[in-house]
Amino acid sequence: METNYQRYTIDRHLKRYTKALGHLSKCGPEHFSEFLNLVKDQNQYYEALKLYPSGTQEYKDISDAYGEYLIEMQLYEQAALIFARAGIFAKALDAFQNGGSWQQALCMASRLGYTKDKLSSLSRSMAGKLVEQRKHSEAAILLEQYTQDYEEAVLLLLEGALWEEALRLIHKYGRLDILETNFKPAILEAQKSQLIFLDSLKTAFLRHKSRLQVVRELKEKACESLQDYEMPHCPELDLCSETSSVVTASDMSSKYSHSNSRISA
Repeated sequence: METNYQRYTIDRHLKRYTKALGHLSKCGPEHFSEFLNLVKDQNQYYEALKLYPSGTQEYKDISDAYGEYLIEMQLYEQAALIFARAGIFAKALDAFQNGGSWQQALCMASRLGYTKDKLSSLSRSMAGKLVEQRKHSEAAILLEQYTQDYEEAVLLLLEGALWEEALRLIHKYGRLDILETNFKPAILEAQKSQLIFLDSLKTAFLRHKSRLQVVRELKEKACESLQDYEMPHCPELDLCSETSSVVTASDMSSKYSHSNSRISA
């Protein structure tokens, strides 16, 4: 065997995979497929990237495989960074989208030379996902700045109860009519929902308060009935009582120290 391939074969047999990759990388491009298969089998992506300059096709192929592996692990942002560093911008864009990094996704769209219409479509798609995650403010930025649909942006801000930002856009574009048609109805509906919510809390509180009062009365009556009950005099019982008092006092001290925070709560 050629010297480097010989050393690779020995190290692979001894499961010294990092050293084996180092030797195999010196065996020429005809052995690169074997190199990449070993990298995938042993998850040696990080070490493999050190063996090739960043501008080479080998570096790009390793990065592509590494990014796919990270996506399988649902590490989307890390995968996107690996793709972007290797110049694989289309896959980087998808990974940034899946990871919720819409700003970086737009950067990748710029690197890919997206047209205005294509960028608008991408922004609208990402805005929809952000709304599902209750990120109305970020979705509104995409609609206003990248689709020029400020009316839809205002509606999203009202849906997310972001009143001040909605007011800013209304006045920025001189659409004071939206105050009467959308803004005031939305804020009145929000007020109504809050009042209903507070009323439900008050009802639940009063119900629990009444139940607590009943429990306290029952407990007090139970204590009174125990006090009225007299035990017959017996030395053995007195001894047991004294012993249990000592143990109970010790137990109570221990319990109190452990549950002080619960008592406070």
